[in-house]
Amino acid sequence: MSMMTMSHLPSSCVVLFLFSIYALCSASSSVPPPPAQPQLWWYHRTTSSVSNHAEPAFSKGVIDEARAAGYTGMVLADNALSDLNRPDFNTATLKEIVSYAESKGVKVTPTTANYGYSNSIVVFNRTWAEAQQSVGARFKVSGSSLLLQNSLPPLVNGNFENGKTGWFSLNDEGVTLDTDASHCHGGSACAVIEPNPTGKPQRLYQKITVVPYRTYHLRFWVKYTGLNSDIKISGYGTGGIWRLMNQVSRPSATQDWMMVDSTFISFESDTISLYIGLEEHAGTVWVDDISAEEIALMNVMRRDGTPLRIYNPVNNVTYNEGSDVDTISDPLSFPHGQYDIYHTPPVPKLPASTKLTQGEIVAIDYYAVIPSYKDATPACMTEPGVLDYLRTNMIQFTKYFNKSSGIMFTYDEIRHMHSCQRCASKFPTAGELLAWNTQQVSNIAEGVSPGIQLYVWSDMFDPVENAHDHYYDVPGTIAGSWLGLPDDMIIMNWHLGDGESAALKFFAGMDSTASPPQTRTFQQIIAGYYDSHNGAQSATEEIEAAHGVPGLLGVMYTTWGNDFSQLRSYADATKAAWPAYVKSVVTDV
Repeated sequence: MSMMTMSHLPSSCVVLFLFSIYALCSASSSVPPPPAQPQLWWYHRTTSSVSNHAEPAFSKGVIDEARAAGYTGMVLADNALSDLNRPDFNTATLKEIVSYAESKGVKVTPTTANYGYSNSIVVFNRTWAEAQQSVGARFKVSGSSLLLQNSLPPLVNGNFENGKTGWFSLNDEGVTLDTDASHCHGGSACAVIEPNPTGKPQRLYQKITVVPYRTYHLRFWVKYTGLNSDIKISGYGTGGIWRLMNQVSRPSATQDWMMVDSTFISFESDTISLYIGLEEHAGTVWVDDISAEEIALMNVMRRDGTPLRIYNPVNNVTYNEGSDVDTISDPLSFPHGQYDIYHTPPVPKLPASTKLTQGEIVAIDYYAVIPSYKDATPACMTEPGVLDYLRTNMIQFTKYFNKSSGIMFTYDEIRHMHSCQRCASKFPTAGELLAWNTQQVSNIAEGVSPGIQLYVWSDMFDPVENAHDHYYDVPGTIAGSWLGLPDDMIIMNWHLGDGESAALKFFAGMDSTASPPQTRTFQQIIAGYYDSHNGAQSATEEIEAAHGVPGLLGVMYTTWGNDFSQLRSYADATKAAWPAYVKSVVTDV
């Protein structure tokens, strides 16, 4: 069945479709024996626009270094790949990088379908973003406006003028009160977090009472000296479910006072445990003037699947946009082509024809875009415009990349989905939604380039990693997402450390506990290294974790900080460890 036909199916047919996927995936599959030598890939992040003056010299240098160490595959994670959809985009730099790599014997695999970090997709149409529901925000009629009634009491001792009250109950070592006014943002006291070489958490903590399914804004001031780690902001709701996750961007190692904002939705929680802190780090951090408030209608989304309702919460009388309340929108939303973490929310206005009376309390249910993890904005998985965009993007790929290089889907850390009414009405769970979407995108790739090899990050299909219940702001469960993976999909498995062996076994069909079952044996590539600064040790440990797991093809040197200093040692150690892996899965070696 074609993608566009599937995208318009009613929910009952979608569920039947997913049952058919399960039937197709229920039989076990086998894979060829491992290659005699491991495939060596690397993950290459850049922006190949002509305005990036570091290119193409940067990429050529890495290609030379990688090729000398034996690498033959490059996954290109390039912001400019989305710009291929723009008719006026200058592709000269991209062409030069790809041509140079291929001249050196390196195949270049482009990336697309970045549903978790979808800013480069949403920039084409702001309504393609996934939106989260907020319920019952209270407003009071005042003059010709509706004024939000903030339900959140002030935080306890947010300015630290009352000593250690409210924030220091965890007694984390190195987290204390600084009473030198010259160090503080305001007043005579602030919190200070001293250098921490032990790796133990250092956190300020306070539990707040919230109203379920409301939106909240957290603000504080921070400064630091000699800092080498990100400051983390976390919020855990009822049952310990993660409801807020953000990090403070560090413009430099030393920073004078700057304001930090985060927003979050409480979902079903009536309490949120707030944490501000760090783990292992050098440098000293000061925090002051912490505040929180309820907000509403910031980044309000107006599209199919995101209805807005205005009503009296006592008698449930509904009021109409246009006649009772001016059409609600957020004029400050989507500045510079992306959604921001916080700005002043809009104030709804009343027309002369309104039936609302002065002092009346009304409630508004609505959907809004709440970026996570700095500014990541997921795209809506049932949005036809996004699927059309992906088709156009893959058609463009045929002009610049060899079909033999394949395509990699970057489904990754999708911290909210299955949130808008359209997605939730079509699929009972987020896992079924993701399975369906993966099938649609795979069908698009097959339609554009029949027989093309597809690759995908592992995490959103891995129950050991993210494909489980209560993943960040995803309602319900992501379990079963793996049912949407085509049999010949190659998994770029980045689940390292203690869970690596379990994750590799899951995709090899060796986990009998998975529900629904996963019995297929996928071929896999370990996306390793991850800036460990010890390439040899990382490669050795990663290959050892794969012993006894069939289907491994090789490794991909994966760096998020463009640290290519360990390319050779990682490759050499992989090649040295490979014979033992082959012996562990091939009995006649």
